[in-house]
Amino acid sequence: MRLLLAVVLPLTLLIFNQAFAEDIGSLEISLEYTNGDRVEPSETKLIVYQDDGNTPYLEINSVSSNPFVINPLPLGHHYTVEANINGMHAGIVNVDLTKSDTRKIGIPISGGIRFSVFYDDGYTPIKGAVVSIKSTDGKEWRQDLTDNAGKTMRFWLQSTIKQDDNYIAEISIA
Repeated sequence: MRLLLAVVLPLTLLIFNQAFAEDIGSLEISLEYTNGDRVEPSETKLIVYQDDGNTPYLEINSVSSNPFVINPLPLGHHYTVEANINGMHAGIVNVDLTKSDTRKIGIPISGGIRFSVFYDDGYTPIKGAVVSIKSTDGKEWRQDLTDNAGKTMRFWLQSTIKQDDNYIAEISIA
């Protein structure tokens, strides 16, 4: 009787686990600019939504490589993966995951902007003004002091795919 119970119990647990186990896969995400260059992952955050939900299923705040593998992900679901670079919505991909897959997110090329800071007369440059560039969430991404001509260096900033995203320029004088 003891031997029979010892064989039946593990067999029952094995069948129970297999009946309720969800198939698992992975999604490899490659981030590329529209010119084909790979994106540096250091300031990239990935947000994964499952089955058209509004609440993130998974947030990866520190992407360590490009391409990057997201796993484990339950198969048989629809996933939306949003790439945020420098706090801006930079790209998105949708996938119905039926098996492990590889997808590319196209990212718009960064844009450059240079500031010139003048006094109210519009002609006299302000030397040494601090120009700070922040994303919509308030995080500072770039900062520079104006030169003798009141100009900053060129700031290279990530473009966005979302109309509500914007950068904020703050200028201060000591």
